[in-house]
Amino acid sequence: MTRIYAIHTGSYSDQGWGPVFSTIERAQTYVAQNPEEESRIEVYVLDDENDTGPSYPGWRLIFDRDGNVLFSEHFTPIPYEPQLYGKAEVRLVPADARWYMLKEIKPKNRAHIIVSAVYAPDLQHAVKIAADARTIFLAAERRSGR
Repeated sequence: MTRIYAIHTGSYSDQGWGPVFSTIERAQTYVAQNPEEESRIEVYVLDDENDTGPSYPGWRLIFDRDGNVLFSEHFTPIPYEPQLYGKAEVRLVPADARWYMLKEIKPKNRAHIIVSAVYAPDLQHAVKIAADARTIFLAAERRSGR
């Protein structure tokens, strides 16, 4: 497997590239030792034909209050690294959200929770991962009294 781990710093017009590492552990050590920098690790395959690791698309799913999937979409597959992409991002859909994906949901207020950054080989696996993340998020919300 020929993967490299590049440090991407900044955002928008103030972004750049830092060092490139041969292992994820070295890249994570660099990020941990430089906490003042806004940086993230990006994975690239150096020689496609030699890459034996999984490549998964990223998924975004929207659930209603009952846990039904109202919308799903996926993005270009990327080299998957569990250390980098292990946790889905979960949040409530704001009442005033004007996201393009809400156009397909009627009525719009049915959209309750959006789960992003789900990396899975197919929709079935993405739904399971996202549903588990949704359940954990709702349990934490209940415990905190929100």
